[in-house]
Amino acid sequence: MSVDFIAILSHPFNDSDILTVPERLNADRESFSKAVTEYHAFIKQTGHFLLEDQALWHWEQGRREWKGNDPNDIWYSNDPITLAGPTLLNIHFGCAACDFSAPLRWSIFINDASFQLETRKVCFAITQAFAGDKAIYVPDSTWRVQGAIERVYENDRLEQIEDWLKKHIGEPSPTIAHMQELMKTQDLEDCYFVDYFSDLGDGQ
Repeated sequence: MSVDFIAILSHPFNDSDILTVPERLNADRESFSKAVTEYHAFIKQTGHFLLEDQALWHWEQGRREWKGNDPNDIWYSNDPITLAGPTLLNIHFGCAACDFSAPLRWSIFINDASFQLETRKVCFAITQAFAGDKAIYVPDSTWRVQGAIERVYENDRLEQIEDWLKKHIGEPSPTIAHMQELMKTQDLEDCYFVDYFSDLGDGQ
């Protein structure tokens, strides 16, 4: 079974603010759009995926077919709203946190330094755009840490999700390289990483 990369982040948006997110992301032509544009170019260069020209960020019809036009009834349990963007990027919003997905297998993120860096740049840009200070990287699918992703849709805050991971999984891996070593010897169901982006800056 394939296992994909997921980043869990906080967001500051309320029912009214959430309507403005696509415009905010599409209008940011400095740090955020630069990171996404570079990611798009990198993905095309690798040839891993067939990509169309970059699309603008837009609300995607999901299970509840919310089109970003009803600020009075946006959130409810287990049904996030989805923002689709360029390069097959998606952000799924709960009430207090969101998860970011990219066209990337977890194993590639762990083992390929170039993919890892370009993906982290986008995560860093999203974190900055959403007034956060960290991202939690987890594998999706059948791993036990899938429970952390479900907490997003149950409207937990990022701090609550981190507490859930510590209680049910244990402490985070100290480095991504540490997860790479774990991947050689055991299941990754106990593996996640909290990225504070200490090595990345506005010029990255």
